[in-house]
Amino acid sequence: MGATTFWKDDFEAAGYRPYSDSMKGRGEENILPSERMYQGSMQKRVVDEFGTRYFVNVDFYDFSRVRPASQASRSLSAHVQFSILNEMRRVVNVEGVDGSPAEIEEFFANLWSQMQWGHYEIDRPPLIETSPSPAPLFQGAGR
Repeated sequence: MGATTFWKDDFEAAGYRPYSDSMKGRGEENILPSERMYQGSMQKRVVDEFGTRYFVNVDFYDFSRVRPASQASRSLSAHVQFSILNEMRRVVNVEGVDGSPAEIEEFFANLWSQMQWGHYEIDRPPLIETSPSPAPLFQGAGR
């Protein structure tokens, strides 16, 4: 994944939806929107046949008001909170990934698969094995 050349319209075309994270924009409330560094966030739900695996969140920043024109002024940061299946319902946060929507999604999909993390939400239970079950075991005399 390389320097950021992708921006909001690329993520919108890939199915991401905009939202604003008030914590990310903290301290910029009194600055004109066109002059703010935080430019908003977008999110995409990643699902499979059982439900929601995780959400990919992408935050967009424009540092043109604090960086020289010779430096790249736009930046994005993608992050996911993965669920761990156990009685404590713990989570793992992975942050700081940038690139194209496809690169970001592939990175998180590979990580989710390799680490065998759980689903954020299970909408449908896993299918029950449909093969015939073995005959029941009987215990006791006469059987």
